[in-house]
Amino acid sequence: MTKLIDFSIRDYQSLLASQEAVPGGGSAAALSGAQGASLLAMVAHLTTGSEKYTDVESFYKDIIRRAEDFASRFMSNVDADSQSYQEVMRAFQLPKYTDEDKNARKQAIAAALKRATEVPFDTLSLALETLRLCEEAQVHANPNAASDLGTAAATLQAAARSAWLNVKINTKGKTDEESLAFTERGERMLAESDRIAEKIFYSIDHSLR
Repeated sequence: MTKLIDFSIRDYQSLLASQEAVPGGGSAAALSGAQGASLLAMVAHLTTGSEKYTDVESFYKDIIRRAEDFASRFMSNVDADSQSYQEVMRAFQLPKYTDEDKNARKQAIAAALKRATEVPFDTLSLALETLRLCEEAQVHANPNAASDLGTAAATLQAAARSAWLNVKINTKGKTDEESLAFTERGERMLAESDRIAEKIFYSIDHSLR
């Protein structure tokens, strides 16, 4: 089966708009994150290779390396999210004729939902890590790329918020320790993501007046 990340942009967009269950919001969140991380890498590239930035050259080369790694991990989640959703659907379709069937089905659903929660949770975590990196990069970043850095932050905030909603829908109504941990940690990560993204956005918005 062809991976989503190997689709052309046009074909991916058409599939996203179709009645197919996948890709959905979780994959879209991960792709948004990949775009944000890639924009950050671009900003860092534009802050290297010039005498003007000699003193921070190694710093921004490290930013490039880390941002590209984050982008790659986001891209992996584009397909991982769709795969985890398909696993949930398969689990719900398992037979439930006997008590043994019902027990096996229940366990399969629980395991699939856990995985379907882990992937967007990872996307949320990656978005926060990448936003922290944006905050570091902003200090000496090439001012000509200010709008790109602001776009990276805004896109990563969208990724974080979107991923969070996908975590929430898979933990809704659950009171087990693991689900509560996802929710509590996720709320903290989302709050920090919003804080950093808005700080970057408004400081850049102000600088462009």
